[in-house]
Amino acid sequence: MDLGKEGKRKRRKRRKRRKKDEEMKKYFKDLLECPVCFETIDSVPIYQCRNGHVVCKDCHPKLETCPICRELRDGPIRNLKREDMVERLQLSISEA
Repeated sequence: MDLGKEGKRKRRKRRKRRKKDEEMKKYFKDLLECPVCFETIDSVPIYQCRNGHVVCKDCHPKLETCPICRELRDGPIRNLKREDMVERLQLSISEA
C-alpha cells in the first residue's frame, strides 16, 4: 500500500476519533448541566424532581418548583446514578 494513502487513512481515523471524543464531552456536559446556573455539576449531592430533572446542590435550596417541569418539590430526591457518574469522572480526571 502507498505510504501516502496510509498516512491519510490514519489522519482521517484520528480526526474521526477526536470528533467522537468531542461529541462525548458535549453529551456529558449537557447531561451534567444545571438548568438554573448553567454550570456543569461536578460535585455531589445531585438533586432531581420526581420527573428526573436535575439541579446542582447550590441551586436546589433556592427552588420551590422544578425549573423544567414546574412540579412542586417533594423534598430532597437525590440522583444517585449521576452522583456516581460525577464521582467516577472526578476520579478519572485526578488519575490522568
